[in-house]
Amino acid sequence: MKKSFFFITSILMTIIVLIGFSPSFLLRPLFTYEELPIAYIIHGTINLIWFVGLIYQTYMIAKGKIINHRKMGYKIFGWVILMLLSNLYIIYLTAIRYHAGELSLQAASGVTVGNMIGLLFSIIIISLAFTYRNKTKVHKRLIFIFSIGLLGFATDRIGRNIIPLTDQTIINGLVMSVIIRNLFYIGLIIYDIKKLKKPHYLTIIGILLPFINLAIIFLLLQNGFGEKFLDLFN
Repeated sequence: MKKSFFFITSILMTIIVLIGFSPSFLLRPLFTYEELPIAYIIHGTINLIWFVGLIYQTYMIAKGKIINHRKMGYKIFGWVILMLLSNLYIIYLTAIRYHAGELSLQAASGVTVGNMIGLLFSIIIISLAFTYRNKTKVHKRLIFIFSIGLLGFATDRIGRNIIPLTDQTIINGLVMSVIIRNLFYIGLIIYDIKKLKKPHYLTIIGILLPFINLAIIFLLLQNGFGEKFLDLFN
């Protein structure tokens, strides 16, 4: 098997997901007696399977089994639809919890608006990845960007719950996400320079995308969109 940057990073991403979601999901009984609602268990499992599929797909490429990769690819893109629907349902549950008085306006607004904008970006990226599935350089970087986006939920939890850098929970999650995400992108830039002699344009877009995402979320929240969005579920 030839060396594969994307195979190695898919393994690293999966390890990070396992670490990030151990306290709240995978090893929850060791950390709390509070049971996790079935909807969140299904949601977590669906998203975890994406990373398992990512390892398989990058392994097939590393082994040169392109036909196997393409056959499984169609099934995985079908699975992505289930992932997106699951994320939509979690947004809905968050809104319901807010109206039931379980979450504050600030917390519910941040989660719902943040997840909705992230979901829209994810739909665009994965749609482009499917459209350009026969253009290898474009396709694999779009899948990389999509996976890094999903990874943000795990890195946030690592910063909040496992390796707190400050006494500010939100800042911890954000800082850890930026650190881990940029480490992956530094690796991709090095890979690009070795293969292409310069960073691929999608690598640059991938680095900038989270900042664009955060700017949009901030503007929406500052203009009261979060409360208006939550009221749609009332």
